[in-house]
Amino acid sequence: LSDVPHLCQPCLVDDECGALGVPGVCISYGDEGRFCGVECQADSDCPGDFICDASSSGEEDTTQYCVNATGTCSCSESAINDARETSCAISNEYGSCEGSRSCTSTGLSACDANTPSVEICDGIDNDCNGETDETDGSDTPTWFKDSDDDGYGDAAEAVDACDAPEGYVANA
Repeated sequence: LSDVPHLCQPCLVDDECGALGVPGVCISYGDEGRFCGVECQADSDCPGDFICDASSSGEEDTTQYCVNATGTCSCSESAINDARETSCAISNEYGSCEGSRSCTSTGLSACDANTPSVEICDGIDNDCNGETDETDGSDTPTWFKDSDDDGYGDAAEAVDACDAPEGYVANA
């Protein structure tokens, strides 16, 4: 690892990975985050517990890089001293929420992303899809068009929304 001092350190961009004339890249370890790697052709090009794998540093990149064989990286003393950080995500059947994690004296912190959940009417993007309180939530009320202002709506003119649109009521 001495030839590649930043290998497996948390990163956000490629510039954080090169050192001593050795170009490095910030590669994805999936939801775990992004960590420094170097290009390789075979496992023998990588140190110790690393393998040469077709990991990705970008959307269309399929170059091979030295990656930790376990699929995880720990914080080195220099990464802890520099408080290095990386992006991360928590994903499940509801979506994927992005967050960050950093090197601390106790190691790599947990991902601080929210856990995706069913969208509900609460002013929060619960499923982390970039939309707040969309109408496919589990608690979205149905509103009915009240054309004659009698306080009762028409069941044939219904919309689902967290808040009543103008001219709509909760009773049909």
